[in-house]
Amino acid sequence: MGIYISVAVAAVALFLATWKRFGSFGAACALCLFTLAAFPRQLTGSNGLPHPGLSTAEPELTNFGLLMAVLAVCCLLTEKSRPSFLAFVPLGIYLLVSTSFLWAGNLEQLAGVQQLLLAVCAWAAGAWLLRDAGTHGRQGRLFSFLLLILVLVQLSYAVLQFFGIIGGNIIPNEDGGGLTRVSGSLSNANNLGKVLVLATLLLLPLTLSNNLWTRRASLCGVLLALIPIALTGGRAVAIGAVLTLLVWALMLPGKKSWSTKILLPLGVSVVGTLFAASFVARFQEDPTGGSRSGLTQVALEQIAANPLFGIGANSYVSVVGTFDPVTGSGLPVHNSFLLMTAEIGLVGAVLLFGPLAATLVHAVRHHRRTDYVGDYARALLASTPAIILIAATGWGMTSGHVMTFWFFTMGAVAQQLKRPVEQPSQGTLTGPANAALRNY
Repeated sequence: MGIYISVAVAAVALFLATWKRFGSFGAACALCLFTLAAFPRQLTGSNGLPHPGLSTAEPELTNFGLLMAVLAVCCLLTEKSRPSFLAFVPLGIYLLVSTSFLWAGNLEQLAGVQQLLLAVCAWAAGAWLLRDAGTHGRQGRLFSFLLLILVLVQLSYAVLQFFGIIGGNIIPNEDGGGLTRVSGSLSNANNLGKVLVLATLLLLPLTLSNNLWTRRASLCGVLLALIPIALTGGRAVAIGAVLTLLVWALMLPGKKSWSTKILLPLGVSVVGTLFAASFVARFQEDPTGGSRSGLTQVALEQIAANPLFGIGANSYVSVVGTFDPVTGSGLPVHNSFLLMTAEIGLVGAVLLFGPLAATLVHAVRHHRRTDYVGDYARALLASTPAIILIAATGWGMTSGHVMTFWFFTMGAVAQQLKRPVEQPSQGTLTGPANAALRNY
C-alpha cells in the first residue's frame, strides 16, 4: 500500500509542478498520459463483474473518458479550421440509428456505443492538444519528457513485479510453478505492452528533433520501453515492438541521425538477448495460441449471419456465447477487427477504421519529406505492422483505455500530417548558428 500512496503523491506533485512551469498544455498532456496509459480508473459504480469486450456491462464514468470529453468540447469551441475528427460524424449517425432501430439498445450496447464515442473524442483531443507539439519546439520537448516519465513509471512497476515485490500476473506451469507476466500499473500484461507500443509511436519522431534534450529524452524512452514490453510476455507485442524499431531505422533518410540508426537496433539486440529465455518460455506455455482458431471460425460464421449491421456494440460474448460454450466462458474472438465487424457490422467497421486507413494513406504520401511531418509519417508506417499484428491476435486494442489511447495517438499523428511543407524564412540560421540551435 505504501508504494501506491507514494506513486499517488508523486503524481500529484508532478502534475502541480507541470502546471506551474508549463501551464495548461503541460498539465493537460500529463493528465492524458496519466489517465490513458498509467492509471485508468472508473469513477462511478461497477457491479464488480468483469465484462470481456469493448466496454463494461453498463455505461460508466472513467477518469480518461471524462478528460477526453472535456478536451473534445474544447476542440469544438476553439478549433478554427476543419477538425479531422469530423470524419467520424457518419459513424456517430450510424451508431444512433443502429442503437435506436437495429440493435437491442440495452445497457450493454449503450456502454459499447459510449466507448466508441469516447474513442472519437480521444481522436479530437489528441489532434487538438498536440497540434503545435512538433518535434522542434518547447511543447515537443515537454511532451518527450512526459512520455519518458510514463515509460519510467511502467518500468518501475514492471521491475518490482518481476522480482515479486508487488503482485504481477502468473501463468501456472504443469510443475506447479509459473511464468511471471508484469502488468505495470495496469490491470493486464497485454494492455501494458499495447500502451508502450503506442507510446513508442509518439516518441519515435521526437528522436529526430533539432533539440538535444528532446532527442535524448525520447531515445531513452524508446529504449527503456523495450524492457517492460519484454517482461509482459506478450508475443505479438514483443515482435511488433522489435519490428517497429527495425523498420524505423531502415526508413530513416541518409541525413538523419546515425546515432538513432545504430542505437535502436543495438538496444533491440541487448534486450532480446537478456530476455530470450523468458520469451521462449512464453511460447512453450502456449505454443498453438490456445483456442484462437476455433474462436476465429465462430466469429466468421457470426459475421456471415449478420454482415452489414452486426449484433450490437459490446454484445459479442452475450450473444455468441449462447451457442458457443468457449465464447460463453468469457472469451471473445482474439481479433479486434473481426470483433468490431461482428458487433457493429461491415458498415460500422468501415466508418470506424476508415479515418485510420486515410491517415495511413497520408503517411505514405508524406514519408519522403525531410521535415518533422515526414518523421511522423515514417513513425506511423513503421508502427502500423505492429499495430495490425497486435490487433489481429487479440481483442484488447478495441477495449477501454487502450482503444482510447490508440485513437488519441492516431489523432495526434493525423494532425501532424496535415502540416504544410516547411519553407525556410529569410531569418533562417545556417552554419555554426544552426548547429548551436540544434544543441539548444
